[in-house]
Amino acid sequence: MNSQNFKYFNIQHSTFNISSGFTLMEVLVSLAVLSIALVAVFHSNIGLENVTITTEEEIKASLLAQNIMAHILAFGIDKYDQFPMEIEKQGFEYDVQVDATDIENLWRVKIIISKDDVTIYQKSALLEARDNG
Repeated sequence: MNSQNFKYFNIQHSTFNISSGFTLMEVLVSLAVLSIALVAVFHSNIGLENVTITTEEEIKASLLAQNIMAHILAFGIDKYDQFPMEIEKQGFEYDVQVDATDIENLWRVKIIISKDDVTIYQKSALLEARDNG
């Protein structure tokens, strides 16, 4: 190649500058968008944790009510207030209401499980009184 061929390809400096990185403004906008997305994800995670705790307490209360009902069935309707479990350690309180019905030897039993004065679970049943003597 001779030098005459190069004069047609003479490249001068252009005013258009191609950058190979991000501007400060682009970085700040992307960080703002990312932080908003992360706040939304963390907020939904906290809500999910609250639902999990509530569901766990409802399951425990349901099991407790079933245990009380089994105790009443095993030992008789007259011993409904002598449930042996110490549930106050778990923070639960229970109330058992036994009412007579119009039918002889048929009782309405209602068990209410609460925690911090909030009713968590209720169970009602009709039970036949039988002689456990």
